[in-house]
Amino acid sequence: MTRDIHGIGFRTADTVAGKLGVEKTALIRARAGISYALTEAMDDGHCGLPREELLGLAEKLLEVEQPILLEALTLELQEGSVVADLLDDEPAVFLGGLHRAESKIAAWLLALTEGNPPWRPIDTAKAVPWIETRLGVTLASSQQEALRVALSSKVLVITGGPGVGKTTLVNAILKTLLVKGVKVALTAPTGRAAKPPDDPALPDAEAEPRLHGHHAWEEAGRPDRAEKGSGDGGQERHLSTALHEAARTPRRSFRGLHLIADEPYRSKGGG
Repeated sequence: MTRDIHGIGFRTADTVAGKLGVEKTALIRARAGISYALTEAMDDGHCGLPREELLGLAEKLLEVEQPILLEALTLELQEGSVVADLLDDEPAVFLGGLHRAESKIAAWLLALTEGNPPWRPIDTAKAVPWIETRLGVTLASSQQEALRVALSSKVLVITGGPGVGKTTLVNAILKTLLVKGVKVALTAPTGRAAKPPDDPALPDAEAEPRLHGHHAWEEAGRPDRAEKGSGDGGQERHLSTALHEAARTPRRSFRGLHLIADEPYRSKGGG
């Protein structure tokens, strides 16, 4: 039911199946539960789980013994609903759709890193005092280093906790690139966060808060996302959307990508 009817998640289908007499130990339930366990792990930011951790999580969620889950996992792997791979050299399992999307994005990012940035070299020794005057702030040493790396990198990921100055860094990068004539598209989970810097002396940045409103969760095999009560926002979903959109469409030429986000949560296994 979870695969045949859009928007029906495992918990809803499991309740209906129980009322119809489907046993907890039924193989069809165990097979659906393998994907359910993996989607639960996605909420912690994991793209996949080590095989043993997945079986342990599924056993806890479904209250089914591991021999049944092992058989269910074998059948799911044969069908292609889930995919076997490695995480830190440890056998792991991924949702099929998510694994394919991640592989495509990884290949695109790798290709994007080749060559030099699509703008002329920028002297950060001159850029830092200019941007400090422009913003009316004094950049911390870590912000100056992040700006230096950003202005010399085609692909960049910067993370940090609340209050470390990520918004200031975004404005610094944008203002510097815009004044150099670089065309910039700015996207964020909310329209407010995606608002370009207000500076009449600079060219406009193109704000795209939704990137077509496309949600990569659906293609990753997560149509039941709404059942968990999450809205259209969310940094993890938006990051998937942004990467998926950039990698899938020839609508425009993406020649560089800078990602700035909160410090990611990481727990044991996967990530």
